[in-house]
Amino acid sequence: THRTTSDAMTTDSERYSFIVEYLDPHAGLTFRYQLLFWAADSSVEMYDIKNRRSFLKKTRVPSITTKDFFLGATITVYSRQLKVVEYGDAHTERAFASARQRVF
Repeated sequence: THRTTSDAMTTDSERYSFIVEYLDPHAGLTFRYQLLFWAADSSVEMYDIKNRRSFLKKTRVPSITTKDFFLGATITVYSRQLKVVEYGDAHTERAFASARQRVF
C-alpha cells in the first residue's frame, strides 16, 4: 500500500512513548520497557530496554485508553501490572504534560 506524507504524519502524531516498569513477583526483579501506544486503535508494543529486543509486538489492548497514561499510573497488559515511570520522548511529554495541566 502507498502512504501519503499526511497519512504518515497522522499516524506518528497518534503514537505515544512511555517508559514502564514491571516488578516480577517471582524473581523479585524490576524490568524496564519502552511502551508504545497508538491511541487510534488502542494498540501497544513493548521493547525490552536492557536486552535490546522486542518484548511484545504491536497488539490491540481495548481496555487501555489515553486517559490511563500519566506518570505514576499502573496499567495492565496481559495480566502484567506496568507502572508508568517516565515519558519516552518529547512528543509524548508535550502532549501529556499539557493535558495534565488542563485537568488541574
